[in-house]
This record gives sequence, structure tokens and C-alpha cells, in this order.
Amino acid sequence: TRERREGSYTSVFSWFNKFATSLAYGLSGPIVVLAGFNVDVHREAGVPDDILWNMRLLLAILPLVLVGFALYFSRHYKITREDIAETKRLLEERRGEISSES
Repeated sequence: TRERREGSYTSVFSWFNKFATSLAYGLSGPIVVLAGFNVDVHREAGVPDDILWNMRLLLAILPLVLVGFALYFSRHYKITREDIAETKRLLEERRGEISSES
């Protein structure tokens, strides 16, 4: 139908971004508790080094490792120019000619 779809892609991206942010905020509290932090106990006495290490591990190192996995898998996802040409051909069969601006 030759409709533009940029708005749909942007809205889906925005939704996933908001979902990921909400998930991060929602999980940060349980992660701090999982690390062993208890505000009632540690307010006066200070936070022991092992709990600080656990918090660093869970809130900084773990996301870094997960991003590393994502980068690794995205780097090793094999797509060739022939794959792109075939996808473009199939889309043109369905919708008509695709401009070569991209």
C-alpha cells in the first residue's frame, strides 16, 4: 500500500526502551537485597566490603557481561549482501519497488 512505516518502528523501539528502563528500575531493588544490603542494619554501622563487592558485581559487572554477549552474538550474526538482495527481492514482490536510498 506504499505506506510509510517509520512511525511504527519508532514506537516499537520506544516501547522496548521504556520496558527495559522499567525493568532495570524494578530489578535494582531486589538486586541490592540479593547482594545482602539491609538498610535497617547498615544505616548506622556502614556497609561491609563484601556487600559492596556484591553490589558492584550485580549492578555493574553483570550488565557489562550481558552487553558483551549481545555484542558478540550481533557481531557473529551472518548476513551477506546476497541475503539482503534476496530479502529486498521478496519485499518488492509483495509491495512493489523499493527505493535504493538506504
